Amino acid sequence: MTDKMPKNHKDLVSSLSKDLKPVKCCPSISVCCLKWLIPTVLFVGFILIKMGIREHIGEDFQHYSFSIVSILLLVGAALACWFSVRASIPGQEPKRITRIILLLLPILFIGIVLFEFFSKHSFAEFTQGFVGGEPCMIATIGIAIVPAVVLGFIISRLAPLKPYMSAYYATLAALMISGFAVQLHCQNSNACHLTVWHYLPIIVGTLVFVWPLSYFVSKLFLNKP
Repeated sequence: MTDKMPKNHKDLVSSLSKDLKPVKCCPSISVCCLKWLIPTVLFVGFILIKMGIREHIGEDFQHYSFSIVSILLLVGAALACWFSVRASIPGQEPKRITRIILLLLPILFIGIVLFEFFSKHSFAEFTQGFVGGEPCMIATIGIAIVPAVVLGFIISRLAPLKPYMSAYYATLAALMISGFAVQLHCQNSNACHLTVWHYLPIIVGTLVFVWPLSYFVSKLFLNKP
């Protein structure tokens, strides 16, 4: 557009804008992620101290499904946080495919757990894990509230022109870090239990709780000084 402007108009725009500076510089993505990561790690550590860590956790990490899923939960939470911040900076919004890929991570968790479980156990043993897992689902959702609110506040200080997209990644990040905490606490390694009460709540919770978090982010963004 500026190429089609007359020279005198270009000179006028240049003279008016040469001394302009941003009112407030936007913090880097890394800084924003650290602002979320530090209090979240402290909070999750406090929760684990209160709830307790599962027995024989060293032996559990020797099982590839437990160790791989635990690592992927942390990596997924970090990536979702990163994309949540990027989605709140105009011009840096991540592509739509990243939303789909990150939400499919819990499906990968389920596949890994089922593969290892059925290589050693029967279907009858699998169905035993369906009962009594409600506390894990409640814990996964409950623990995620604080990380979600913290990240929601951080991205509201940026410029989330699409609050739903920013809140989507923020909700997913909070639920994944919460899922990691619950996995370290829960004593049940049954694949059905993990599928129904640990990993599916991450998917369903992201799709449901993105709406209130989106409202929270938009309200803070519109009302910030």
